[in-house]
Amino acid sequence: MNTQEEKMTNQTNDRKTGVTFKPITELQTEHMLDLLEKGNLPFIPDKKGFCDTRAVRNALTGYEFTGINQILAKAYLHEKGLDGHDILTFDQANKCGAGIEKNAKAFSLSFQDMSKRDENGKAKVVINHYFADSHVKRPEKLPWLETVPQSTKDSIEPRSSDPTKYLGCYLLSMHYGISFTPPAALAAEFSQKFKEALQASPSNLFKIGRDAQRWMKEDLAQTAERVERAERAERAAPTHSASPSFSR
Repeated sequence: MNTQEEKMTNQTNDRKTGVTFKPITELQTEHMLDLLEKGNLPFIPDKKGFCDTRAVRNALTGYEFTGINQILAKAYLHEKGLDGHDILTFDQANKCGAGIEKNAKAFSLSFQDMSKRDENGKAKVVINHYFADSHVKRPEKLPWLETVPQSTKDSIEPRSSDPTKYLGCYLLSMHYGISFTPPAALAAEFSQKFKEALQASPSNLFKIGRDAQRWMKEDLAQTAERVERAERAERAAPTHSASPSFSR
């Protein structure tokens, strides 16, 4: 099954098996903490100081995931050594004729379905299960997605170890397709703050993801405004006719 409703995210106990099902927020937070402890996350510099900034897309539609779902998808692929791969659901793979390999394992991302509301008017949560595009049986059936070039000349260096701003910078790096180069000491400070936030409450993982996405959008808007002001100023600047007294 590719989607599950919000009831599957609540803490429940199966009376027949006695198995307790944890909320998806708790499961994903525990996994993030485990990867954080191992230093095996794409936004934590490796021994060479490298962070992977290739954004994860839907292999069928080309949609680029955002916020916490981009971060979670990157973390999963990075853990499996699949950086640079895209993802799709079981149904999507079958619909295009690509199929999914028998023993392939999926990971989950959750989305708010604004068209479905509970009795309190809150949007219901839908959980989709994704596979890496390298797990399909017939990759030739997948649509060709243009490879986004990665620039090594430009980079973004975060100036704050605050989890929201740090991860906002990371999302910005993926948006622009450029390097993410946090200093080792700052990355260590971020790791500690991120760990403390996740240990305090599983919901903090998703709050940080939402805030990081919002921070990135605000930075993009501010950058666009600065560029527009500079272009207006350039157009308004007086022009000079060539003359012996005017030197360039």
